[in-house]
Amino acid sequence: MVTLALAVGGTRLEEAKRGRCVHAPVASIYGTMAKMWSVDYAPVSGRSLSLTVWRPMTGDSTAQLSFSVSTKGKSQRIATVKGGSIVGKGSVQVTKRGEGGRFDINGTTDDGAAVRGSVACEKFAAPAPVGGN
Repeated sequence: MVTLALAVGGTRLEEAKRGRCVHAPVASIYGTMAKMWSVDYAPVSGRSLSLTVWRPMTGDSTAQLSFSVSTKGKSQRIATVKGGSIVGKGSVQVTKRGEGGRFDINGTTDDGAAVRGSVACEKFAAPAPVGGN
């Protein structure tokens, strides 16, 4: 279960429905080892949300995020992952809760809309295995 308590610009997202939450204690982004959490939420309501949080394991351990939301046919983004294209600005706080967790987001999308609130996951699954030789 994914619970949204977010405001994106003038749109409120307050609902709890099925979604996919994943946590990898060891992952990599742009050659940097990091912890990774992701949330994919796309209920029938026509709204969708994708959030990936990276917390580098060395150096600056500030959480970085990739956030996108679509409501009423409009897509908005925030991307703060070092090494990628920076879009908008924002910060995220990750709080573990039992088998799940909560992400508190504070930022501004690429088109200037304020993003404030939280996304909570009841439980995190392990990521799908990645093939190799």
